[in-house]
Amino acid sequence: MFERTHRESSPMNESARLAGLFRDMRTQGREDEHVFETLEEDLDLAGFALGETREVFEIMHEPGLLCRSEAFGRVMDLLLEQKAIEIENPEDDANMCRVDGGAGFRTAMLEGFSGKDVDGIVKIVMTFEGEHLVSCDPISRDSSLWETKPETATVSLRGRGQVAFDDIRMVSFRFPVRFFPKDALMESEQDRFEDGQLAFVVRHYIRA
Repeated sequence: MFERTHRESSPMNESARLAGLFRDMRTQGREDEHVFETLEEDLDLAGFALGETREVFEIMHEPGLLCRSEAFGRVMDLLLEQKAIEIENPEDDANMCRVDGGAGFRTAMLEGFSGKDVDGIVKIVMTFEGEHLVSCDPISRDSSLWETKPETATVSLRGRGQVAFDDIRMVSFRFPVRFFPKDALMESEQDRFEDGQLAFVVRHYIRA
């Protein structure tokens, strides 16, 4: 999507460095195409490329896949350093979803948190296989979630364990359009942006 640029190596953890670049955009109040170029370079190094519509559709409809909103730094450490994500869930709360043809994915994207380490600029949902989870259970029928958000309860799960690098099938990023480079918008997005109907831009990256 973006042109590749030469980047000097840095002793700082790469995910922390990249998170700092996103935070700087918030401070400056403007987009910075270099930050997105750097993100795509990192994803390319990790073996992930921008997914085609058909590929994304197939993953959304693949039985058994799970998804979860996760902190930016934890996801990038997983991709770049293959540092597994530990999910403890001591309160046994809803903390992931069945992808479920996209219904669970939408829930994770809309209701999950955005990382404090990027000042809320980037929202990440990872789609993964539950191979390394020690438990992954439906929401208990006595949970108040069935009363307050029944549609969310239907696709949500209570999970504990690990998400390893090899479990990841897709990583999806959501950016506020005001921070996203406008010349990188797709034609359909450009039309909606010009009509004032586009608040966020989502990009899906799949293992190449």
